Amino acid sequence: MDKQTNILIAEDEANIARALNNIVGKTINNTKITVVTNGQAALETLANNKYDLLISDWNMPHMTGLELLSKVRENKKTKTLPFLMLTARTDAVSVKSALELGVTDYIAKPFDKAKLVEKITKFLSSHTSATEKEHSGLIENIAAKLKKGDFSFPMLPEAALKAVEVINNKGASLQDLAALISVDAGLTSKIISLANSSYYRASKPIQELKYAIGRIGLRDSANLILIHTTSGIFKTNNPLFKKRQHQLWEQSLATACSARLIGKLVEHPQPERLYAIGILNDIGKMLLIQVLEELATVRDDITEQSIDATMESLHIAFGVALLKRWKFPTNFIEVIQYHHSQGQLDKCTHDTQIVSYASLIVSHMDMYLYEVEKDSEVIGALGKLLGIALEQADSIRQEAIDYVDEMKSLN
Repeated sequence: MDKQTNILIAEDEANIARALNNIVGKTINNTKITVVTNGQAALETLANNKYDLLISDWNMPHMTGLELLSKVRENKKTKTLPFLMLTARTDAVSVKSALELGVTDYIAKPFDKAKLVEKITKFLSSHTSATEKEHSGLIENIAAKLKKGDFSFPMLPEAALKAVEVINNKGASLQDLAALISVDAGLTSKIISLANSSYYRASKPIQELKYAIGRIGLRDSANLILIHTTSGIFKTNNPLFKKRQHQLWEQSLATACSARLIGKLVEHPQPERLYAIGILNDIGKMLLIQVLEELATVRDDITEQSIDATMESLHIAFGVALLKRWKFPTNFIEVIQYHHSQGQLDKCTHDTQIVSYASLIVSHMDMYLYEVEKDSEVIGALGKLLGIALEQADSIRQEAIDYVDEMKSLN
């Protein structure tokens, strides 16, 4: 499926806005169009969303197209955004004013449909090429630093390392785990709260940690240590990264829950280990958020688009490097390295297949899996490989949603 193209239209005349919407929607593939009625509304919309093209009328209430153009070019996040001005003005003074402020092009009203489509196609193509070039420079810079070892990786707390030993079947008693957890009052409270939650269908309240561990299970309690310690490492208050980080944690929880449920369904010997790997499956993205946040203090090209491109390109390499630095077991690292190898999953380990399938389910949490178009082939192929019907996968998806909601309520 082609990448979605986002276009913002600022036009106060309803009939013209409707005509633009129809023309663009029917001639440019996979387009999402947002229509606002004045420049001020356009500016507010741009602050909260990313667009590939802005089409604006000149004469509008509250803020004119020319004033909007000036504001767009002053903002470093939108200064290169293609800006097409619609206007009935063709006098030299007006044209010069728009050009001086950095208009990409203008088109006279009443506009010719063919010329409008031609200009839009040209702008979108040039903007995409420029953006990709900009992103590639940032990605190459970060990749080179990783290769040279210029990054200082965060330390993993000792508690997390001991939790991984328990999860990976190295053995520990309930008393050992309780002693490990009890030194952290916040973690203790969360584990007791979870043991008393509706997810575990608790009927009799539990007040003591050892009984909470007994109800949740030794390895699942160890997984909670892993979640608690790793989430504490990666924290940000930067608005550019905070929402993304929050979404990543929710996706990781959902992937972990789905992987464990799939593991139980296919009779995997250690479904709790699959949960732990699911939590860590996108740990490279968490690390990259930290890297990009530091770079944002010295570079002006850290945008929503560049963050997406960087994480897509480098999160596996960073995740593998981090887990190696933390001395994680090989079976964890292999899954992180290969769980996106969707064309070769039949050659991957059973753990990798399961976590990959869980990740795919989670990436479509907002719809039933039979409605999915993108990834439908690989979802079907992996389901067949694992012996899981689409209806079973949908039940897993729903239980993962409920689990994430339960975990969020504990914070």
